[in-house]
Amino acid sequence: MSTLQVEPPPVRDPDTWGRGWTCARRGLLVAVLAMLAVAVLTGDRRGSYADLHDALRAGEVDRVVVTDGLAPGGQGYALQEVLWRDGLVQRRAEVWQVQGDERPEADGLPVAEREAGLDLLAAYPGLVVDRAPASVASTTEILGWRQTGCAAGSGLALVLAAFMVLLLGPTPWRATRWGWFWLFWTPPGLLAFLLLGGPGALPAPRPGAWRMHGGWAFLLALVVGGTIGGS
Repeated sequence: MSTLQVEPPPVRDPDTWGRGWTCARRGLLVAVLAMLAVAVLTGDRRGSYADLHDALRAGEVDRVVVTDGLAPGGQGYALQEVLWRDGLVQRRAEVWQVQGDERPEADGLPVAEREAGLDLLAAYPGLVVDRAPASVASTTEILGWRQTGCAAGSGLALVLAAFMVLLLGPTPWRATRWGWFWLFWTPPGLLAFLLLGGPGALPAPRPGAWRMHGGWAFLLALVVGGTIGGS
């Protein structure tokens, strides 16, 4: 009498990227790319007051938005933002409005003795100056593009979701978990993990191939962060 032998189900290697984790990583990649597109279309990039004056003198800007500063007759100092269009890119510059003897701590930003809008109108009489209240919404920067409100919260949620994939998912490719952890702190680190940390368009690394460890990744993060921050 023959007996029926049942094959045990195959044991999945915890280091193998299954369909679920791969779909999660690719879904996050699509969401991050969509978020970047929104950031470019609706966000702004940091500029300088000198950049704005150069654009005004060149006739490239005829309209700016200035956030509120000190109340009329107020004393002290207030940080104002000036926003303008540089082609398709919206840029912003910050300037201190100062009235009286009190001064802000030196931070490299320009200081104006009068409200920024009036200061610009005095130098460029034909300029259109729109007013806006100073924003109190939370902000975040996505590859240099500042986002406010819901967009800022969405960016944080995507970063946390990617961290969950890194910590709880299969062993990542091309760098250790600690390596990717340090790279996450650089602007392109999140995209790099979603593109290179698992199955994708590029071939899989060879078995036993070298992976970047935490120490090297930390040094690379310092170099990349310093290069991008100084540009």
